[in-house]
Amino acid sequence: MQRFSYKLKVFIKVVEKIAKEKKFIIEVVNKANGVRFELFRKGEDIPFTFWVVHGEHDKAKRVNSRKDYKKAASELMTDFDYFESILEEEK
Repeated sequence: MQRFSYKLKVFIKVVEKIAKEKKFIIEVVNKANGVRFELFRKGEDIPFTFWVVHGEHDKAKRVNSRKDYKKAASELMTDFDYFESILEEEK
């Protein structure tokens, strides 16, 4: 099994890219090592979904939990393999 360990900045970039492809409006709230993602549909002011990801407490701020990657793919309504392929492109 592949070990996931991408920088938090790359993770955010990928989530934003896929959200844009899906025509979702995304709001990213970045606080220290925690990031909250909120997804909106056009014309709505209440998010239809949100989730939080925590980076490691080191200088690189990496996302190491495989669950975080799976959760993001699920909330973005996309296939995990597609999410993983975009991560590989962006790193």
